Amino acid sequence: MVAVVIVAGFWRVGSEPTPIWQPRLGGVPSIASHLRTDLAAMTGRMDARTHLARFTREDGGGKFPIVTVSDLADRLRSTTKPDDPIFVFGFAGGGVLARSDRESASRFFWSRPIVVDFARGVPGYGPEGLLDDLRQRPPAVVVLQKNDWRLGEPNVPNSIEYFMANPALRQWLEAGYRLEDDNADFAVWRRQS
Repeated sequence: MVAVVIVAGFWRVGSEPTPIWQPRLGGVPSIASHLRTDLAAMTGRMDARTHLARFTREDGGGKFPIVTVSDLADRLRSTTKPDDPIFVFGFAGGGVLARSDRESASRFFWSRPIVVDFARGVPGYGPEGLLDDLRQRPPAVVVLQKNDWRLGEPNVPNSIEYFMANPALRQWLEAGYRLEDDNADFAVWRRQS
């Protein structure tokens, strides 16, 4: 009986969309395909952008749109100095910071604590705490993510919605920054000279 269960499991385990009569073989064909693709990327037979696109949702969006994150990180690396702080307000903030090798202008490098009002009213937290951070260490670039929290939680605003709906944050941004790029995933603001 145990052998039957093991064979049946091996026959159907895996994520490949196959008819019931075709084996999935424990996901081995899918693993082999992924290894071939990764090897092609590692040996230079596939460009990095094509490889990264494998990890992006079909509609191109999501909380962590890796191709757009990679493009943004490359752009920040080439248009800011290594010691320039930047501020990315959104789910993808940590990824952009890590890939661009830049430091956050705020300890709130992830927008989640702010948009869900974690510790609001406590000195140093909430939008007031964020604004204090940004005033103390003005970022060279401010990036606001457009489609992050609302994707899975309809009652939680996306990062850009929260930021721009807060009068103090919006006033600070518009007083010292100009909109440089407004694409499907991010709005990028650069500090005015």
